[in-house]
Amino acid sequence: MCPLRIWKDTSGRYIDRASAAALLRDGRTGVLDGFTARDGRTYRGRLELDRESWSVKVRSEGWAEGEQALAAPEYEVNTEPLGRCPREEDCKVIESSTHFICERKLKEEQNGKDDSLPKSCGFQLPRTVCKREITREEAMVYLRTGRTELLTDFTSRFGRPFSATLVLK
Repeated sequence: MCPLRIWKDTSGRYIDRASAAALLRDGRTGVLDGFTARDGRTYRGRLELDRESWSVKVRSEGWAEGEQALAAPEYEVNTEPLGRCPREEDCKVIESSTHFICERKLKEEQNGKDDSLPKSCGFQLPRTVCKREITREEAMVYLRTGRTELLTDFTSRFGRPFSATLVLK
């Protein structure tokens, strides 16, 4: 029995007969558009046949046109601290354009690591999670209680909507 399987859908892209034939004939396809990454962005790639494990691998060839601009939306910043950092007693969580972040971590990112200052705990919460904006109020509840209420309107990597509670670990 032949161990090779070529699935009709690989990384969110339908594999047509011509691509499957090229894969079997040449061991790889040309560059194909329409593969989907886990964060929902699309990219170009090649299918390659691994003859040792008899499996099909996707090799990325870069993001699709215009996808770089969609990477992470930036939001307005409220300079008022959200509250105490959940990992450091004497540190506050503040907003950046893309994250709710421990102020020491933000200083490290902006100025580089300074050995004279205490090391940051590294706390950060993205302002966009699964294509959904986390509001300031939701982040404040998360910091205060260690979890959010049930949040709706998230989008999975496959484009399906779902609800979730964020829990601090």
